[in-house]
Amino acid sequence: MNAQALAVHLGVTERTVRRWIKGGELRAVKQGRAYLIRREDGERMRLGGLGQVVDDRAKLEELLAARDHELAVLQGRYAELQERNRHLEDVLHEERRRAAEAVARLELAKSATPATRRAA
Repeated sequence: MNAQALAVHLGVTERTVRRWIKGGELRAVKQGRAYLIRREDGERMRLGGLGQVVDDRAKLEELLAARDHELAVLQGRYAELQERNRHLEDVLHEERRRAAEAVARLELAKSATPATRRAA
């Protein structure tokens, strides 16, 4: 496969594939301006992390379990950040409401006559 086809197959950008190649993490043969990469090597790169070849099923399952754990942690953190974002949006909405009320009171005070101001 070429870098672009492998990127589409793996669901990453072509730039990522080329970075893996340049960093020596992914084996490729340069043919003209294109790189030729074995699909299996790309899949190992995506699943095994940092291009390590994983032939041992137990090791592969361990890596996948670790990835699943990382994903669960990230999903939890994402949920926390979403909640924090909702809270901050609520605070911002309340501050905007208060600011609008203050501006309205200020405009009302500016438009009042001096006699009305003294009476208030």
